[in-house]
Amino acid sequence: MNPFISKTNSTPQDTPSFIKSCLIGLLVFIILFIGLEFGYRTALLNDFLPVRSIGSYHTQFELKLFKLRDYVAKYGGVDVIIIGNSMVNTGIIPGEIANEYESSTGNQLRIFNFGIEGLTISPISDISQYLADKYHPGTLLVFTEMRDYVHNNGEETEETFDDNAWIQNQLGNWSIEGTIADHSYALQHLLSLRNWSRYDFLDSYNLAYNRLNAISETGYEEDSYTATTNSLMREPDPSNVQDAILFKEYQNYKMALDRIEDLKNILALQNEGTKVILSEMPVYPSYFIYFGDARVRQKYLTTLNRIANQSHSLFVPPVNPSIIPLDGRSDNHHLNYKGAPIYSEALGVQLGSLCSQRGICLNYATGPTTP
Repeated sequence: MNPFISKTNSTPQDTPSFIKSCLIGLLVFIILFIGLEFGYRTALLNDFLPVRSIGSYHTQFELKLFKLRDYVAKYGGVDVIIIGNSMVNTGIIPGEIANEYESSTGNQLRIFNFGIEGLTISPISDISQYLADKYHPGTLLVFTEMRDYVHNNGEETEETFDDNAWIQNQLGNWSIEGTIADHSYALQHLLSLRNWSRYDFLDSYNLAYNRLNAISETGYEEDSYTATTNSLMREPDPSNVQDAILFKEYQNYKMALDRIEDLKNILALQNEGTKVILSEMPVYPSYFIYFGDARVRQKYLTTLNRIANQSHSLFVPPVNPSIIPLDGRSDNHHLNYKGAPIYSEALGVQLGSLCSQRGICLNYATGPTTP
């Protein structure tokens, strides 16, 4: 035998097959996922990836959704949910209402602000049904406004909002994706990373994280901006380029029938045990000029009152807007951190008087709740 010829091992080496490798990877993933699920359900990992998501584009809605879940878990339920658009989000402090209401009636209530930016009465109708079914609040305090009933206003936003598996599950269109997003704590935290490859991901996540910390446990989000006196007091001008867009959008005002049906669907929740009360935010009077003269506004209020009465509900007129100082507004329809406490106290007094003088009270939660 040639000593310079090495002896090679011709025995084939055992190498894992592709399928076996995939199974091992899947097993590792399942173990990690179960670990995350356990960690989040036992609060061990609450500080790790604190932003939660159900896969919606509407981050602020998601923040409110999970804030409410945390509130219910901490306090055992919620008696009153206040819902509306961004004016509610930055304009109503639940604790101020609760304090004034208790002073008038002696009743302590758990109140949460579920104001959502950019949504009209249509998606709010769906959200209201979900909140009533999930948390069984005694009262739903709904803040509506004239823009809610303009045909096609916010329609694109609504379509984008509804294009989500979790949302569709709540509307009765079941999917496994939506079900897992609803029940898996781990997935809710991981979904906040789904856009990790985008160039602006870190900025977006940081913004969501900061907003999460800025929103109070009762759902109120403070607005620090203060409008200038001139911007508030000037009347909208059709010759102004920006004003002209709004005049065109809201002129010839009519309440669209499909939007009225959305309102009626909210009011129908009373048949399921949740009292519904309607109201409006105390916007600066110049805001209504876009919609026409005073007769248009009065017709709207008359229609709203009629619909509420037919549904055995109540429309509570907004408090006098003059109680809000000019530096308490961030624009002609949003309140800021100075205006919100003033209005919230006034609303608490208003609701307390309704209870003590007319027997129309805010109800406690009607049934068991689960976060």
